[in-house]
Amino acid sequence: QYLTVEQALADLKYFLDHIQEKYNINNNNEYKRPALIVGGSYSGALSAWFKITYPNAVFAAWSSSGVVNAILDFTAFDEYVAYAASIDSPSCTPALRTLQKQLEQAIKTDPQGTKLLFNSRSDLPNNDFWYMVADSAAMSVQYGNRKVMCDIIVPPYQAQSKNLVSIFANYTNFHWGSDFGSNCFYDTQCLKNRQGKDPMAVSWRWQKCTQLAYLQSAPEHYSLRSTNLTLDVLLQQCNDIFNNGKTLPTTDSINNKYGGNHPKGDHIVFVDAQQDPWTQASIDHDISDTKPYLFIDCDTCGHCIDLSLSTENQPQP
Repeated sequence: QYLTVEQALADLKYFLDHIQEKYNINNNNEYKRPALIVGGSYSGALSAWFKITYPNAVFAAWSSSGVVNAILDFTAFDEYVAYAASIDSPSCTPALRTLQKQLEQAIKTDPQGTKLLFNSRSDLPNNDFWYMVADSAAMSVQYGNRKVMCDIIVPPYQAQSKNLVSIFANYTNFHWGSDFGSNCFYDTQCLKNRQGKDPMAVSWRWQKCTQLAYLQSAPEHYSLRSTNLTLDVLLQQCNDIFNNGKTLPTTDSINNKYGGNHPKGDHIVFVDAQQDPWTQASIDHDISDTKPYLFIDCDTCGHCIDLSLSTENQPQP
């Protein structure tokens, strides 16, 4: 009952008040403290929402890849992955679609063996499996690793290989770790029974199922992910995990409260990057002088790249 956006903001306000009182911090102007609140992704949305909810509690907010627009049926996520995957690699998106066709055929002919290739349990429900393999590809784009994935799957695609499934499974197991397909995050039964070692898997799914959604369903046309991943299927996963009777997440309430993609408040900086599909739930333009937008465009620019350590491959300021 306490795992809500509103409670997270109230907890942060309590923490800031405590620190201010403990260390006697006050800069004697209209703001109570010389503080900057910074967050990325969901916490990027929280940083913006905090400045909206408690406008005088901090001087400014930095919202990196801040998903401030809660979206129930988030087909735009897959559509943006399809766009970003083929930046400088036109064959990558067709390769991913061919991979999906081969995966669907493999699940029909040998479901257990196909799932074992990804180190998933052999009886993992198909829709859980589809969610997992879609995330392996999407997160490769999302986190600026598009070129790594495309360089692996494009050559065999161009050679008309029938082995894209095993090639992609090897990539997934190596790039994301051998437990990627077996961890609790994608396993509805594991989440329902709270068996996983990482509590974030359950807590994040709870926030999606009750308030924020961002349910990454398959677009009607040209989907990269299985078309079995419909909104109804994703809502059913929520019901199976939390027994919530298919109650819809309260996205309208969240967007009305904080403004959605027309956020309220001021002194908020919004940042996005070229290869990040979460831009579709973020801000894409300057709103005002006190709510500017920064778009980072580079070959490996993914989710929350501005909060990462710099590398030699990134452009100089």
